[in-house]
Amino acid sequence: MQGSGEVVVLKLTRGDDGKLGVGLNHSNQVTEPGPAAVAAGLKPWDTVICIDGVYLRNRQLADILQSEVPPSD
Repeated sequence: MQGSGEVVVLKLTRGDDGKLGVGLNHSNQVTEPGPAAVAAGLKPWDTVICIDGVYLRNRQLADILQSEVPPSD
């Protein structure tokens, strides 16, 4: 049933490469939780709704994270 889950706040530290180490689908649902994601408490099919205080709404997390990366020279 959609909307029946609970909201939890988890801290997931980015790796040295700046990535979160978690695979997501286009709905921001966890498809491949990496070791850091599992340690933080993420499970397959959890939905990411906010990152760094920014609510995703209908945006994909990947788009938000890409906008944070400065263009390479």
